[in-house]
Amino acid sequence: MINSGSMDAVIVERLFRLTLLVLATWLVWAVTAVNIDFDDGYAAFANSAHFLGQSPVHFYNRAPLLGIMLMPVKLLSDSIGLHPLDVRGAHALMALILIAYLVGTWRILARAQGSTPWSLVAFAAAVPTPVFFSYAPFLNIDIFQVRWHCGCCSWSIVNFQNRGRVDGGRWLHWARYCR
Repeated sequence: MINSGSMDAVIVERLFRLTLLVLATWLVWAVTAVNIDFDDGYAAFANSAHFLGQSPVHFYNRAPLLGIMLMPVKLLSDSIGLHPLDVRGAHALMALILIAYLVGTWRILARAQGSTPWSLVAFAAAVPTPVFFSYAPFLNIDIFQVRWHCGCCSWSIVNFQNRGRVDGGRWLHWARYCR
């Protein structure tokens, strides 16, 4: 059993950095290895061309945020002569966003709960999930909504429980809401 008082916050921060390095290495590998995407990713990439005035086609079933975010990537891809369906540059942008997400999530958790071994265990159990490894290499705006929603709910449950503000019935209500 881990005694949270026995491990120094510096060691926990180093372990987080090691965890981040492993996840970032996997994301970089995925950028180089995965050059396909799902239909929503290609639609977002095509919308970036539409927003740049390069295409009359606009996919209305895709929210504009990801297409707007991909505009610089589309310009760069075009300038270096990549195939129009080459999405590795877009995957690199998503990898950078996800790395920032991982760092931000840890900083919020460490600030709220402290840099304890239990915080690191909670981070490792909640963030790099099968959903992360399944969707991270692809262009998907839904992943932002899912992570933000579940992350905020999970953090709220832990925070309120630690303050003694959530009884069992209210916790179950939150847990159902977060699914």
